[in-house]
Amino acid sequence: MKYHYIKGKNNKQCGIHFHNDANNNCTSLHLLFLNMPRAEYGIDAAKEHDRKNILIFNNHNSNHYRFKIDNQRLYGYDRLFIYDINRSADILFEYDLSALDYLAQEPPTLKNLQPQKDAPPSDDKIKLSNNKPSRLYQEKDAAALEEEIEENNVQAAAQKHHEPLPPNPLKQKISEKVPEEKPKPAEGNQRFIIRRDNQRKQVVIKEQEEVSELNRKFEEAKRKPAKEQPPAGQLLTKALFERYFKPVSPFVPPLKNHQWFAPIDDDEQYLVQFYDNVVDYETLYFSANRIKDEEHPARIIGFYSSNHRRVEIDYTVFGVLGEFKPAHQPVRGLTGYVYWQCLYEGSTLGYWVLYLENKSGKIIVPANKKNDKNMPV
Repeated sequence: MKYHYIKGKNNKQCGIHFHNDANNNCTSLHLLFLNMPRAEYGIDAAKEHDRKNILIFNNHNSNHYRFKIDNQRLYGYDRLFIYDINRSADILFEYDLSALDYLAQEPPTLKNLQPQKDAPPSDDKIKLSNNKPSRLYQEKDAAALEEEIEENNVQAAAQKHHEPLPPNPLKQKISEKVPEEKPKPAEGNQRFIIRRDNQRKQVVIKEQEEVSELNRKFEEAKRKPAKEQPPAGQLLTKALFERYFKPVSPFVPPLKNHQWFAPIDDDEQYLVQFYDNVVDYETLYFSANRIKDEEHPARIIGFYSSNHRRVEIDYTVFGVLGEFKPAHQPVRGLTGYVYWQCLYEGSTLGYWVLYLENKSGKIIVPANKKNDKNMPV
């Protein structure tokens, strides 16, 4: 999966990826939030001055999301807005939907499915009238239709005065040939579409109900902020590194005050403080390459501690295997991988390294590496 990264204000970033599910006529939307505070966010589709809410979510438990959106809700719109619902006028990120070719042609809409007002009656259409049962337009001649119109007028006047009507022999004759259908009572304010297939009508009604429910949740979220829930897992400490992670020695000679480990793959979730959020440590490897080498792991993790006797650590350190060239640098350094350390003197292979300050959760470059020759320009 390849993300398209959008940069916002105050070093905020958003990775976005679209995937079209043609079989189900829906779009899979993948989002990756970087440097975003905990809050509730909304996603709107817009075109010129028309703007419609698509969904609402929060980043209390994760910064990676996957949503399924019906393509019907995106047709006709050329922009996608991401914003904080408490400040809906302040757009954080904007994406151009015109780049998605499969949204270029709009399928038949509800308006196209409704019958024309002046269209002549056909065999597959039903005439609906007040206080009269429905009747198919077939096996009727001009005289029968004229007689029925006159009878309707007389019956309407009789019902007004509560007078019973005598049986009509012509009506009885026609009734023997054409079975009558009882009209179905209308439920609420639903729209009824006159066509053979009733499935499309139910789909439209269900979609209208989903939009109403979404708008209701949107209004409730504005008035009442959601409670924050801490994510499940353990914050990485020196004791957890030494107990659960496998130690490795990737550099010769070893880097001073550094200890390195190979990431582990188990059911436990290990967390780090990342700015104002607490995230899974594997999130810090986003968009990193996976170069294979038999002797060295593609990714390493560890810590820097100025005093080995202290329980606390100064920095959590991440490493991604690669050569000293832009093609191997994760996201060209935009995500903090700006320092490169070779495996040994003269080696073309090394690790791109990211330093995450343990107290503040900020990505920084240590003072002793700011003037290092291995810092890319």
